[in-house]
Amino acid sequence: DLRIAKNRRFASDTFAVDAQEDWFGFYSPELRRGALHLAPRSQMRGQKFFSWGFDDYGLGQARKMGIGGHGYMEFQAGILETQFEFLHLEAGGEYVCDEMWFPFHEMGNISHANEFFALSHEPAALRMTASRKFRDLLVSITGSDGAEMETTFDQVVPGATLALRVPPDFNPDAYSVRVVS
Repeated sequence: DLRIAKNRRFASDTFAVDAQEDWFGFYSPELRRGALHLAPRSQMRGQKFFSWGFDDYGLGQARKMGIGGHGYMEFQAGILETQFEFLHLEAGGEYVCDEMWFPFHEMGNISHANEFFALSHEPAALRMTASRKFRDLLVSITGSDGAEMETTFDQVVPGATLALRVPPDFNPDAYSVRVVS
């Protein structure tokens, strides 16, 4: 499973071709933190992961960069889907993109994100973090059977991990979330 950094034994890069979401990112289970990149797919189609790998060569490259004995992994976005494509930009031309980086911690793998919130779900658990401050936030979770649970927060600060109440027999593959501020 190359989604796990340590499984990348050799230097490699991976491009997400035909990705549908406006976000992608990484998560370190050991550190329980990660980051998301958000940008409209119409502006930034490129989503890339790169690693020097976790063999002797890759760990040596990481040491040369001052990272110590840890592996090196990066992710980046771009206007083209892969680095095998190119565009010609006329002199004086420009390309403008709206993008955002969104750190998170203690969340698990992210299942949905937008410019305001990131959600993580596991069986019987749903977590949320916000990218900015909110006051008087209402979060309503509706299960596929129509059961609804609400959680209210007087104040939400960026980066705080919030545990949400979920309906009985919560199925993480069949729910909807409504957030009202």
